[in-house]
Amino acid sequence: MTTRIRLKRGLIALCLTFTALWSGALKQANASSSGNVWAFTTDGTHALLSVRHVRSFLNSPEGTSVVLMTARCNRDAPEPEVTVLLRLDVRANAQPREELFVKARRDSALSVMGTYDRDASYDAGENRARYRFMLNTRSDFFAELISPTTRFKPTVDAARWGGGFDLSASIQSDRQDIADFVETCNRYRQASETASVRPGASDVCANLLKGPNQFANNTARSYRNETVGRVCGRNGQSTEPATCMHFVVSGRFPSNLDGSANWTVDDAARLCSNANNAEARLTCFRQQLALGATQAQAIAACSDVG
Repeated sequence: MTTRIRLKRGLIALCLTFTALWSGALKQANASSSGNVWAFTTDGTHALLSVRHVRSFLNSPEGTSVVLMTARCNRDAPEPEVTVLLRLDVRANAQPREELFVKARRDSALSVMGTYDRDASYDAGENRARYRFMLNTRSDFFAELISPTTRFKPTVDAARWGGGFDLSASIQSDRQDIADFVETCNRYRQASETASVRPGASDVCANLLKGPNQFANNTARSYRNETVGRVCGRNGQSTEPATCMHFVVSGRFPSNLDGSANWTVDDAARLCSNANNAEARLTCFRQQLALGATQAQAIAACSDVG
């Protein structure tokens, strides 16, 4: 009788051990890991930054990888062009232009206008779309990506239907790749600014700013050299800052939600300073007003847009 009891207890223990081992094996077989992987490359004249979301399965060669964002700059275009992947809502259709919120900090978002990137969206997968826009390296977005202490997950969302992905960089080597990209783009910008102020170079922006304003019955206005320098800045060879300034002071562009156009020369110069795309800069200002921002807040929020 004692032998039978011992045998029965031994069988129960063996079954329990086998069950535990089998359960552990199943958990190990089904275990997976996922996260963002950043990469930075440059050939001396161009720089590319990308982040992929990678999901791998233990003891399996299979996995998934999707590019969430790319950013690129070069010597001729030092301001990074960013392309992001968004999840379309089932009721949404990809539009040629969408307002995007670049979220780097809690309760703070930079409004930008994104252009639908059909080529980049071609292989993006089912119900997905990619949008591209310009984003200054001095924006909070890049600073938060590099910061090792941030607790907020940076995203880029569509204003109407969301759809952003977590773009966090969790390890130091990834944050270093982002910092190297920003530093490279800044070097390209510095080289471009140095070249643009070479002696004898014509100042397209200043010439247009001092000439007739097509939005105000072609009247010409006199500006101090300090104001011309603030508006044109490093974009002296572009007409965009002057075009922006002309429209803002024309009396047609609202300065507040009430629709009034009370613009001082200094406020207009701050809004249009170094604009690469007058339309994008002015659109951003209107959108910030619609979100409840004051004139000063809207100018500050749009200083890196366009």
